Amino acid sequence: MNQTEIETTLNELKKEVQLIKERIKQMEYKLYLKKRYLTIKEVSDYTGYTESTIYHLTGRKKIRYHKPNGKTILIHRKDLEKWIEAHPVEILDELRTKPFPITKQASSNQKK
Repeated sequence: MNQTEIETTLNELKKEVQLIKERIKQMEYKLYLKKRYLTIKEVSDYTGYTESTIYHLTGRKKIRYHKPNGKTILIHRKDLEKWIEAHPVEILDELRTKPFPITKQASSNQKK
């Protein structure tokens, strides 16, 4: 093999290794989706919140969690999803279809 053939083979191997890494990542993600209980790190990865924020939320009892060995915090996926879904933000279309609440307030300028 000459130098050019070696470089070509090496580049092909690098591409194959990259494809294998991507497939492993996909397989790990599929396994991750099937987990019922998530660690703080996994919740952080799932939500995008920092681990510190997740610890803060569990410490303030905002998210239900379990401590099976008295140390490790585990959060049931359904509890996490309930917490997320309990804080929706209404979209503009929803706001437009709701009647605007009008409250009658006594004006200080009105004659009695």
